[in-house]
Amino acid sequence: MARPNSAAAATEVETTMAVEPMAPFGAVVTGLSESDLRDAAVQERLREAWLECGGLIVIRGLVDLSGPELVDFSAIFGHVEESLDVNRSAHPDDSRVLVLRTGTTAEPGDDNMGTKSLGKDATGSMPPPLPPDGDCTYNPATRQPVWHTDSLYRKSPPIGSAFYCKEAPPEGAGTCFADMAAAYAGLPEARRQELEGLESVCSLAHHDTKLYRLYHNDQLPPEPLLSEEQRAANPPTRCPLVLRHPHTGRKALSGLNSSTCRIVPTGHPVSAEEIEEYELGGKEHPSVEIWRTMLPEVTTREFALVWQWEAGDLACWDNRCLIHAGTGFDRERYVREMWRTVITESTDDERSRL
Repeated sequence: MARPNSAAAATEVETTMAVEPMAPFGAVVTGLSESDLRDAAVQERLREAWLECGGLIVIRGLVDLSGPELVDFSAIFGHVEESLDVNRSAHPDDSRVLVLRTGTTAEPGDDNMGTKSLGKDATGSMPPPLPPDGDCTYNPATRQPVWHTDSLYRKSPPIGSAFYCKEAPPEGAGTCFADMAAAYAGLPEARRQELEGLESVCSLAHHDTKLYRLYHNDQLPPEPLLSEEQRAANPPTRCPLVLRHPHTGRKALSGLNSSTCRIVPTGHPVSAEEIEEYELGGKEHPSVEIWRTMLPEVTTREFALVWQWEAGDLACWDNRCLIHAGTGFDRERYVREMWRTVITESTDDERSRL
């Protein structure tokens, strides 16, 4: 499980704040209080650390963070999203959602903490726990862990998320992160050139149908999960398999999500009939194996870590250079409560409609 790398020297920003690199990437921040997060100098150092340390920082010890404080923290890194994806909200009459609260303690409904609950089952079926040694390398036989980049079916996917732990089980429920910039840099030059000419076709309707089949013994839903109007408002998008980070300039592997239904050469046309099949049938094209065959290589300990949550941990990850995956825990014995914000930018960053 990921812990601070004691061999790396801590960087002092002020008398109490320390930024300590982790291995193989990321940083742990200690010595901050909730009120310190409002300091402009602290905010600037946190954003610098986020970019310099590979797109993952975790602040420890913020046991009294409020929902509004989480929103203010998230705004250090970009715009905080104020609405959920289509059909994601338990409260469709209220589109303003800043903090999403999930876990075994979460019940649907608003509360006075500045959060909104999605409910106990909002995150779908429980993923399996990690092996005893904590290895999070992708297993092709089980297709676990479910590594992904968030919301690739959007024209402008989120650039990242902030995740705050209110209560965590003593074992399990860790979050896996993998550095796709380092993984890309480690590939042979010929392979990098090949991937740079490819892009993923991503669809929200495909995402929902595929997950429905996964959770219902490969049965198709009795009717389309999205209406014609919703599908029209959320057309398929394309995401390059190699994405250049707009701030660091580093190239990273991208384009993998449950919404990924096909991989094609950049600009290659895909017919409306094929899209219909992917969206309503939930099956992915064999070309998606291009990504899956890379996963065992790019999610080894050389590129990946598992963060084991403790109450008061506040993490922010960069969706443009990291992939991540959840892991399971014993819901009958333990309690978990997590708060999350979604961070966006106004630019499209190398993406286009079909």
